[in-house]
Amino acid sequence: MKKIAALVGAGALVLALVVPAMARGRSRDVAIVTNSASAVASTGANTQGNGVAADDDVRGNVNVSGNNTMRTGDAEAYAGALVVANTHVGCGYCASGGRRHKDFAMVGNSAGAGAYTGENGQGNYVSAGDDVGSRCGSGTTNVSGNNSLVTGDATSRARAWTVVNTHISAMAE
Repeated sequence: MKKIAALVGAGALVLALVVPAMARGRSRDVAIVTNSASAVASTGANTQGNGVAADDDVRGNVNVSGNNTMRTGDAEAYAGALVVANTHVGCGYCASGGRRHKDFAMVGNSAGAGAYTGENGQGNYVSAGDDVGSRCGSGTTNVSGNNSLVTGDATSRARAWTVVNTHISAMAE
């Protein structure tokens, strides 16, 4: 996706630079542009665990044990926004009858990116009523286990380019 966005932006810039405006006299160009790009990548909000819910009628021991290992992937996001407006290729103010340009541009251009790997959780649990194991003898509630959680990298980039009121001219000999 990054390559496609870069190619589209480069193509627009090349077209704006190589398409000549050949009109003589005055030129008035107005550009009112709003452009934005955003990208979000997330590998977070994962949960993992071992557990049991026991009501009051459980007799004897309640045991929960287990090992949990979680590794999330990387989250990468890129957003790019390009605006090219009022770009002219030609003679400009040449002595041999050039053109006069009056350009006006109002441009809003923004790019935003976010990458998230957070809000992950692990655990072993027992949810038991007050009387677990107490009827007809004793009982215990045991919870054990090892938990390992490693998140991936979170990387985000946002870039915005604006090229307006640009005149590229060659001097007449």
